Amino acid sequence: MIPEDKLKELRDRIVVEDVIGQYVSLKASGRQFKGLCPFHAEKTPSFYVHPDRRSFKCFGCGEYGDAIEFIQKVEGTSFLETVRRLADQFAIALPAAVRGAHNARDANERDLDLRVTECAAAFFRRVLVGEPAGDAGRAYAAVRGVGEEISDVFRMGYAPSPEEAGWDALVKELTERGHDLERAERLGLVAKSERNQNYYDRFRGRLMFPVIRPGGSVLGFSGRVLPVHDSKDDQDPTPKYINSSESSLYAKSKTLFGLQAASRHIKTSGRALLVEGNLDVVSLHQRGHAEAVAPLGTAFTHEQCAVLGRLTSVVVICFDGDRAGRKATATAIELLLNADIEPRVVALDAGEDPDSVDPEIFERRLERPTPALEWFLRRLVAAGATDSIESKARALHRVAPLLQKLKDADVRGDYAHLAANLLRLPVSRVWSAAQPESRGRAPRHDPRNAPPPARERQSMQPQTSLPRGQALLTALLVDLPMAAGGAAREQLLEYVDDPRLAPIVQGVLEAASEGRHVSVGELLALVEPEAEQLLHRAVFQGRFLEESQPNRVLQQGLTLCKVVKIESQIPHIDQQTDAARRDGREEEVRALIKHRLELRKEQAALRATLRDDDDNIN
Repeated sequence: MIPEDKLKELRDRIVVEDVIGQYVSLKASGRQFKGLCPFHAEKTPSFYVHPDRRSFKCFGCGEYGDAIEFIQKVEGTSFLETVRRLADQFAIALPAAVRGAHNARDANERDLDLRVTECAAAFFRRVLVGEPAGDAGRAYAAVRGVGEEISDVFRMGYAPSPEEAGWDALVKELTERGHDLERAERLGLVAKSERNQNYYDRFRGRLMFPVIRPGGSVLGFSGRVLPVHDSKDDQDPTPKYINSSESSLYAKSKTLFGLQAASRHIKTSGRALLVEGNLDVVSLHQRGHAEAVAPLGTAFTHEQCAVLGRLTSVVVICFDGDRAGRKATATAIELLLNADIEPRVVALDAGEDPDSVDPEIFERRLERPTPALEWFLRRLVAAGATDSIESKARALHRVAPLLQKLKDADVRGDYAHLAANLLRLPVSRVWSAAQPESRGRAPRHDPRNAPPPARERQSMQPQTSLPRGQALLTALLVDLPMAAGGAAREQLLEYVDDPRLAPIVQGVLEAASEGRHVSVGELLALVEPEAEQLLHRAVFQGRFLEESQPNRVLQQGLTLCKVVKIESQIPHIDQQTDAARRDGREEEVRALIKHRLELRKEQAALRATLRDDDDNIN
């Protein structure tokens, strides 16, 4: 969708240290900048920004990428949205089809909208914190155990009721500040009376929760009615929560409450905690679970799922324990599996919510959340899934689509075994139904084709480590591309032939010959995804960033490769010697033995040089 030449122009123009410096306090360190990583908790800086490569890398948690990826990760924005923002910042003219709502006129409209929501947020906050009209809001926050510090983190406020401040308290505030009431109406903050055409406040008698995007902008509001203002009329009940109208700023289906406070902690903890209500989020943050977020007045959606997927690969669901909560949990599980996110469940009893459960009991449950498919299977069994042949078939029909969404065959195999045990069905039948191509059918299947558990399969697939010398040379070139000239003269590619390393070496050498720098992301794109984790540990750790003698390291790596190459030649020489001896070719035998001895002497001499100077190879 975005032309490649525009992407390249943007990447070339981005000043990566300026972009990241808006989020991280950076200090110069040689040719790099360093600071505390925004993605995990640390006291000693291990987060580096490389201006020459236009990239960042944390040697503590392993996060890496360019400026675009940094913004995506730290703010949870999509690739397209991030490119639009950075293009505006660095004056890159994108095609009209890409700009969408980001052209100059719409950008100005968006800025005016944000000024209105910011004014409303400041008003609600002021009322809650100190005005007489906020007495009821302060009392309710205290009853719910909301402390001042966490209230400030979420910028909570109070929209006074008509009895407390009239019908138009916010209307007056916006008018005094010079804001357009028609704009406020479009944003769902005020409404117009059909009787007299006067504006009145839409939020009244409610504890207010601003919906804040990562970065701080207020997009909209969610308001929780206070019990004292709750209508007792069964025919016309007061909604517990009301939310801002859909607008140019705010789309409920694409937004998560609490994300601005939770995004960093989701990265740090390695998971997101998905709950139902705004007060559940606030309470959990106050209790130390700052990875909690919630949908906004709607069922969990695939757009919200995509937002979480940019931050984590694990989501723990903790919805209320009533029937609606269990149904919402099942729906969320399916969405998360579709997005290749691992779902887990903290199960609550009927009538419970995260804020009402005894904290110690809740902590124990949260420490060991149940794998979502196991929770789903056990719910089926508790509902009578094993009572009859027909009920087993119905249960398999319900669970099969979820099993099919598991992309990892090992994981799918283990859950097929679990489902077979719990539903008392043959493993082969469940495994057949679990195949993506079966579309939920459970045809007859040869039991011999059922998968072994993953532990057995993993033992059949041993991991192959990277050759030490080749990994050393590759890491040197990645960290110090200026060593490429010496590497090319040494014919480095004759020594680095591992398929996981050779493309990286070749990529660095080619970029150096063209006088350009290559990013970590570009290098990793040259190899298979399965090798990325291993490469990060062995190659992309920045061990040579401060190396003052790159040629010395180059020679060490070449020496290691030569030692290994000699070792690989010995078995072949031994085979040739045995064959010559069997055929009676004694002269050839003597020549081969002599050659073998010479190789061993050469190898011993090479190893001696490594022992004399082994700082970089251990």
